[in-house]
Amino acid sequence: MDAIASPPRSILVVDDEPVVRQRLRRVLAQVAPEAVCAEADDLRQARAQLRGATFDWVLLDVGLPDGIGLALLDWLREHAPDATRWWCPASVTTPPCCRRSRAALSAICSRTAATSN
Repeated sequence: MDAIASPPRSILVVDDEPVVRQRLRRVLAQVAPEAVCAEADDLRQARAQLRGATFDWVLLDVGLPDGIGLALLDWLREHAPDATRWWCPASVTTPPCCRRSRAALSAICSRTAATSN
């Protein structure tokens, strides 16, 4: 898979399943190889990461141990308005869906690059 012209520079992956985070990182390494990826396995860790750094993307799981991942979107609007939000349920990274995940993330990268120019 070809890398895109202007990939995100920083990505936060928020998912409580280590296997899912690992799969997402592999996909992201293909579609955005220059990006620095950070991880959080719950909302508390995600907020702490977002307070300490700026992320171009935040990939969210729906169900997290301390709440619903989508609840972070309101927090992001207030505390990290420049982050591009992307919700990513765990099922998207299961083996049968990996090709579609790569294609979807590549498309998002391309749209992000096109709108940032």
